[in-house]
Amino acid sequence: MKKLKINYLFIGILTLLLAAALWPSIPWFGKTENHIAAIQARGVLRVSTIDSPLTYSVINGKKYGLDYELAQQFANYLGVKLKVTVRQNISQLFDDLDNGNADLLAAGLVYDSARVKNYQPGPMYYSVSQQLVYRSDNIAHVRWRPLTRISLPLRQGTSWSMIYSV
Repeated sequence: MKKLKINYLFIGILTLLLAAALWPSIPWFGKTENHIAAIQARGVLRVSTIDSPLTYSVINGKKYGLDYELAQQFANYLGVKLKVTVRQNISQLFDDLDNGNADLLAAGLVYDSARVKNYQPGPMYYSVSQQLVYRSDNIAHVRWRPLTRISLPLRQGTSWSMIYSV
């Protein structure tokens, strides 16, 4: 009976030592950066975007765009001001994120499995399908076979350019 108590005591001490050694590596305990608290402490939500009618544009001094409206609502929810920085291309957007000049990107970005390795995507809030648009009176001239032989320019840094550069 005494040997059984010593075994339980040994297992208990070993368990406590193991828990103490592993405690800092538990994700919910580790001191990860709290980005929301940092934004609130700064008082500004920094958003990088591209000037386009869907995402962000300024007309007669008034700001428009679905992504802009969502970012403004998020800033209001956090109780901070919104600072929007307009960039020329997608590569510059990700540079802002990498260099700590932006808290998030609001530019109608497409989910890209290659980017998920380095960036956290947000939830999907709308869906887009790529379509070919042509005049209906020219339907006889549209053939898929000739379209496969043409060269289409792709914006550098987009998910499409990454797919076709491989």
